Amino acid sequence: MSGIIDELAQLNNKNQELKFELYEVEAGLGHRIVDNSNVSMDEELKSEYSVVKNDLNRKNEDLDLLHELEKKIYDSEAEIAKEKKTVFESEKKLETLLVELGTNLYNNYDSNLASTFGIHYAEANQEIREIEDLNAQKEILKQEMETQGFFSKLMTQTKVAGINMSLTSHSKKKEEALRKGAKICLDNEVITQENGGEIYGDCVNLKNIVEGGNNRIKLLTEEISGSKEKLLELESEKKLNQQITDLTKKLDDIASQIGHTYAKQYVTRDAEILVDFPEENKDALEKVLKIKGELKIVHRNCEILQLSGKIEAAEKDIEHISAEIKENKTKIEEIKEKNKNLAKNLTEVEETMASLKEKRAALEEEAKQDIK
Repeated sequence: MSGIIDELAQLNNKNQELKFELYEVEAGLGHRIVDNSNVSMDEELKSEYSVVKNDLNRKNEDLDLLHELEKKIYDSEAEIAKEKKTVFESEKKLETLLVELGTNLYNNYDSNLASTFGIHYAEANQEIREIEDLNAQKEILKQEMETQGFFSKLMTQTKVAGINMSLTSHSKKKEEALRKGAKICLDNEVITQENGGEIYGDCVNLKNIVEGGNNRIKLLTEEISGSKEKLLELESEKKLNQQITDLTKKLDDIASQIGHTYAKQYVTRDAEILVDFPEENKDALEKVLKIKGELKIVHRNCEILQLSGKIEAAEKDIEHISAEIKENKTKIEEIKEKNKNLAKNLTEVEETMASLKEKRAALEEEAKQDIK
């Protein structure tokens, strides 16, 4: 029996595989039929198919848009990072070159630069004078150190260290004044090749790179913001994928019904051809015919196995009943023999009882005679 059960399980698996294969073929046939306006079909199914397909198309478009927006945001963020790096590096280079450009403007200062560079020229000039005075003091102290004793020299060295600190501070202030003045002049486009020198062209190029980069960053940031707003209007990717899966299954189910109805006109359930196949759908109908033929064989083999199982069970029942009848017959013979012995015993008891009754009657009669 276990062998039959195993074979039935295999046939059931095969049956499911063939049914799914038939579903796919009929669904494909249904999709093809819907696209072919020459083939008549159930109008209600056709309308339902159209509605579901439109819904599916919209969800696919939403998913494509979601992926497009996510990629755009990713690419824009990568480009922003790249632009920021370029701007940062260019700003650092420009900060250094502006000091050199400011120095050229300081050296070539004229009245044309008064409104833009004048204040910073004065600041730088003041710092330069301070630096010159400090250097002069430092030089005097160095000369004094040549003739000083040990302790006096230590004190003088302390003064020199203080002057060095002041020199560093004033040098930074001078550079800052020159940098700020050069930047204002560069922004107001009042520099010429004559007063700015060759470094002017390099500064212009770096300034353009920084401005272009910042403008690009601003534009990309606005685009990212717009893309994120559009993303908020869309459903999540997980939800869209689930909806697409459900709608695709629903559309295939409708197409399968259409294909099944169409195929029934040409192929019976028992894989018999009713009419010749039309050329445009011949390949699909031949597959339907083949699968239905295989299903017929599987169903027949399943029925044979089921009948074999029932026959095997009936044989076991017959064997069991026969054994029980045989056992009952044996019991009947034993009971007959027992009844025979009981009948013999019954006769003996009855004879004994009759003899006893006769003796009792004789005794009773004797008793009556004695009383008289």
